[in-house]
Amino acid sequence: MLTEIKELSDHMFWADGIVWNAVMVLPEKENHKKLKVLLHHIHAVQHAYLNIWFNQPIKYRAMTEFHNLNEIAEWGLDFHKKYEIFINKLNEEKLKEIIKIPWSKHLDAKLGKPAGPSSLTQQILQVVLHSTYHRAQVNKTIREIGVEPPLTDFIFWIWTGKPEGKWK
Repeated sequence: MLTEIKELSDHMFWADGIVWNAVMVLPEKENHKKLKVLLHHIHAVQHAYLNIWFNQPIKYRAMTEFHNLNEIAEWGLDFHKKYEIFINKLNEEKLKEIIKIPWSKHLDAKLGKPAGPSSLTQQILQVVLHSTYHRAQVNKTIREIGVEPPLTDFIFWIWTGKPEGKWK
């Protein structure tokens, strides 16, 4: 499973980067609150999980802490740099570990029972899939602005030779 986790992680870095590259050339990009909210949310969740995995307190950064999209992009890139270090130190045993999510108790009422346990593998998949879900929303917003969004499909990444992520 470690090989697949690393591959999905490489794709996430690449896809986040090309979406950011597309956003940064949009006309009047700073006036698109929806884009800021979505991009901030993607990276807030990524950072939250990383803090959990590093056994650190969750350091939520409100969107109001960022003056512009460049600062949010730098924060997103900071996640990826730290995440790569984390992923490269993993082994199969570590992936099986059950890790407590601090906010899972908030879901108990919605679930009607206590939230079940989740392994590190499952949480990494959550981060990758959550990021994919919200990148699609960013791409939809880019299309609504009248610009063709980048293709971020995992299989497209495979077909193109698994290019490395490039953030401008």
